Amino acid sequence: MAAERDVLQERVEQQLIRISALQSRVDEQRQKDDRQLKEVHLELQTKIYDQAQEITILHEKLENREKEVCNEVAQCIMCILL
Repeated sequence: MAAERDVLQERVEQQLIRISALQSRVDEQRQKDDRQLKEVHLELQTKIYDQAQEITILHEKLENREKEVCNEVAQCIMCILL
């Protein structure tokens, strides 16, 4: 009976060691994932900012081009009327 208990106790200890090792691996992976998530988040935030800047620039160019077209149309109308 004592031998069986000793064998079971040894198995339990081995399983606890395995569980501890697995928990360490899980913790390491979680930390790695967290770092990668932060890096990806920062990259996406940077891309969003850059694209917002590009949108602003394109919007300004569009407004300027609309003004140019309006001026050209106005000049054509003046030429026709004169």
